Amino acid sequence: MQGLQSLINNLVIHIGDPKNGSTSIQKTLAEALWQSGNRSVVLSPNRNEVALGKAMRKNAGPNEKAKRFPELADWARSADADYGVVSSEFLTRAKPREFKEALDQYLPEFSENCRIVAYVRPHADRFVSTYAQRVKMGLFVQDMAPLFDTMGADRFLTYHKRFTRWRSVFGERFVLRPFVREGLRDQDVVSDFLHIVLEGEPFTLQQADNANQSLGVRQIAGMRVFQNTLITEGVPKVLRTIIGGAVGYSVGHVPGAKDEKLALDRSLMEQVDRRFRADARQTDDTFFDSPWLENALDRSLEKARPEPQSTQPLDHLTSGKIKEIEQIAKDCVTRAEGTPKIWRAVNSVLRGYVDPQEAENLNANQRHARDRAVVLCEQAARLIA
Repeated sequence: MQGLQSLINNLVIHIGDPKNGSTSIQKTLAEALWQSGNRSVVLSPNRNEVALGKAMRKNAGPNEKAKRFPELADWARSADADYGVVSSEFLTRAKPREFKEALDQYLPEFSENCRIVAYVRPHADRFVSTYAQRVKMGLFVQDMAPLFDTMGADRFLTYHKRFTRWRSVFGERFVLRPFVREGLRDQDVVSDFLHIVLEGEPFTLQQADNANQSLGVRQIAGMRVFQNTLITEGVPKVLRTIIGGAVGYSVGHVPGAKDEKLALDRSLMEQVDRRFRADARQTDDTFFDSPWLENALDRSLEKARPEPQSTQPLDHLTSGKIKEIEQIAKDCVTRAEGTPKIWRAVNSVLRGYVDPQEAENLNANQRHARDRAVVLCEQAARLIA
């Protein structure tokens, strides 16, 4: 294997962070929504390398790494492109040194020259998006303020220590970029990422729809109803997250749906500022030539709302609408086969891509169940949007 000549000149591994444009980057590369006369880029076959990220988890099974990394190595050694891109926000949870050891073992010809790229969202924006995401996935279905007490010390919101570990292992080949519009090339994360991958070579980019839109206040209230129903019905957490991901994605793509944007109130914003101001300053000083993260905290303080927004269902939805959402949530469990396998397939269909191997692993009954689930998911989205 080591004697084979790779057709990829350089491997770029995009590790997130979550809620930093990963879906848009993956969509653009997978669907070739860009052009360059001088360079070619190929995305790994899984589009979002969730399995690779999970193989690097602390609790990963002994065979997960041994399965996915050789598959990735086979792709990298046979792909015909100047640059190969591996992308998954799940990789941000990997331990950098262990990840480097896996690259040394399975992709030794790439290990010493691959580049690691990550984007980091300002603390306040990341906290708000995390709340919306956790409601959508059924991991937290209360108001926003109590979430801060449970995750304020979350190591994934403490950026400096985490990204310094990546820099210490990969050196200057680790690139951290601010997920701040003014700090991105063309004020766009996809353009910024392609500029890095192509090492400054010119390219053109097609305008694509927002691939993973954030939920608004009323929509979050609707998702609270939906997920609380799944919890009441005893749906396991792993299945709630997959169903919630499918429904939430569909809510963001209902034509014409408009909603009030979720924002922090002054009191909660001041708590975020006290907790993360020093981390923002350290991260700016170490990785950026401008104080992007600290300035973002200043702007968030200036625009903070005087009072909290409510995401309580009864403040936004009629009792009749709540009952409809509760019923469609039950239908998603009872009328579609309630297994992670089916709902992962639903997510793929809704996002416009289907893994051929995943499709082959579904029998006729399971494909019918997937198709029923897609219809139910879209019905739920229309109710919630």
